[in-house]
Amino acid sequence: MDFMMTMGRVTSNDVVDILNVKERMAQNYLVELVSLKLLKKAGKGAATCYVLNI
Repeated sequence: MDFMMTMGRVTSNDVVDILNVKERMAQNYLVELVSLKLLKKAGKGAATCYVLNI
């Protein structure tokens, strides 16, 4: 969440780098955070990023 607060957004590639997980696992984490309404998905395809849902 520190990265999110600094950058204002996060991508699945950011999560891969930060948590050292595979891309599919990073996407699963992000989908879970969206389902918990903590993040909101923005964009489509390669341009997809996630922002805080405030």
